[in-house]
Amino acid sequence: MNTKVHYLKIRKIFYEHLCDGSKRFEIRKNDRNFQIGDKISFRVVNEDGSITEKNDLWAIIYILESDQFPDGIKDGYVVMSIEMIRGCA
Repeated sequence: MNTKVHYLKIRKIFYEHLCDGSKRFEIRKNDRNFQIGDKISFRVVNEDGSITEKNDLWAIIYILESDQFPDGIKDGYVVMSIEMIRGCA
């Protein structure tokens, strides 16, 4: 299995929700061919537009694709369930 690490930007408020455990999913355009087992590392976009790189790592554990739920997910997008491997420092 050939997994990838995807480096994604995320607004600060959404990253905080990941870290406090209230959010465990990401909705993204599937322009990177996300796969179960791939990893995500986030780049936090702060209120002033600056970007903070994090030393975090999240695993993609489930993917719901638009063709599985065409009335609820815009074509070409995915909803990914993720879990923390390391992070939120």
